[in-house]
Amino acid sequence: DVRGEVWTVTVRILMSSEEVIDFEPYDGNPHRAMADGGADAGAGAARDSDTPTQESATYYPDPLAIDDGLPVKISKPRQAVVSLLCGDQFEFTCPAGKETTAEEMLPLVLNGFKLPPEAGDIFALFCVSTSLTVQLKPHHQPFKILRKWPELLALFTSTGEPETEAPIMYLKRADMCHQGIERKYTQPRIVELLFQEMTFNVVYSFYPCTLDEAARLAAIHLAIDVASASTSPTPCKDDVAESEGCQCPDHLRKKTSSRKWRKAVLEAYDMLQLEASGATDIELMLKYIKSGRLWGYYGATFFYGYVEPPEPTGVVMRERPDELVRVGVNLDGIHVISEKHNELVLSLGYSELQYNSYDADDGASEPSFLIEYEEEFPRRPQPGEVALLPPGKAQLVIWTAQATMIDALVSRYIEALSDWEDLLKERKLEKVASYRPNAQARGRKKDKAQAGAASGNGSGFFTLSRLMTKKKSKGASSTASSDAPSPTSI
Repeated sequence: DVRGEVWTVTVRILMSSEEVIDFEPYDGNPHRAMADGGADAGAGAARDSDTPTQESATYYPDPLAIDDGLPVKISKPRQAVVSLLCGDQFEFTCPAGKETTAEEMLPLVLNGFKLPPEAGDIFALFCVSTSLTVQLKPHHQPFKILRKWPELLALFTSTGEPETEAPIMYLKRADMCHQGIERKYTQPRIVELLFQEMTFNVVYSFYPCTLDEAARLAAIHLAIDVASASTSPTPCKDDVAESEGCQCPDHLRKKTSSRKWRKAVLEAYDMLQLEASGATDIELMLKYIKSGRLWGYYGATFFYGYVEPPEPTGVVMRERPDELVRVGVNLDGIHVISEKHNELVLSLGYSELQYNSYDADDGASEPSFLIEYEEEFPRRPQPGEVALLPPGKAQLVIWTAQATMIDALVSRYIEALSDWEDLLKERKLEKVASYRPNAQARGRKKDKAQAGAASGNGSGFFTLSRLMTKKKSKGASSTASSDAPSPTSI
């Protein structure tokens, strides 16, 4: 039955006594059974007769692998295009067509961009659109991921029109690539791509750098551009305006004028000439990258979500909207950045926090990621105020459909901490500081009875709920159970 879950395929094979046939199951699915008395699927079999033999296999195909109702189909070669963050593109042919995996595609892309094979330890293929970025695992089939993109958007984002977003394949640093790994590779082409990616993150304000930091980084770009130009080695304001790497980051444009920005970059260039006169392009790129490594959020993988605004102190005439944030995850910890103001909301190492994620199925009103930490300046409860947390504890609740993705990446980094203890000690010596908000915790948690009712059982678990209006909260219980499990302990 084409619409069913199981295929039974009969294969006639002519084998001689000298032939050993590897019978590979369709699509590599391990759930299969051989009809010849329980022989292991995929095992070779030697025959002493030249007579045709008949073997049957039952397959459980991946639904994404079947488009035309046939269990096996040879795909036609397809053209693919992969981009870099600097705008360069590489178009190539995939002989296996839509069945091509990311593992098969990556070496072609690395070769096309003139990268050494070991660059596969740092860079990976991604599918990217406005609302979602997904790193492709080795077994993923990029053409099918692209075709299923609207479904992924509906699952992991809150975008209202997923059909309007067209994904693009990019080659960029892998989610689990941190500076401990990238420091091992100093090949010029690898350094160049890391330099280009950091430039992208600075210019397009993914990194919330200050005006002075941005000007110093722009000066390095200007030095590289001037060194490669055949004109005068003394740059002017027009050179700053024409260099993409010298553009003022979006979040700083309201804080300075174009004239003041160009002046700041030229002044930083003069200082750079005193510090690094005669440096090669690669040395300047490494200097640029090393400056970024001082930031706790350097190399972070970003996700999007919302946090609730701080509780108002005066009269509120209308409900205030939630604030859009970026959630960065890397070896240094978790970093929450306001999208509107491009300022750090929270930045903590894994030893300084506890975390958990919740699906809507767990009783929460929306999927969410919870961060619990020690409050730097604990606030005394007001008379009559019900304490929802232990003294000195604070929480930040991030409402996002990508909560499970954040949780998974955080878990992987925590598992890797023991392998990079020396690097983490070095990071502390570099004074990569934590940042905690002064405002009281955002978000609330239901009590044990409410959680048990939401889950359909009486065991109870820690859940989250939205802030209720004052009118509703008067008749609702907001007391947290003392024996409700706390977020996952690090």
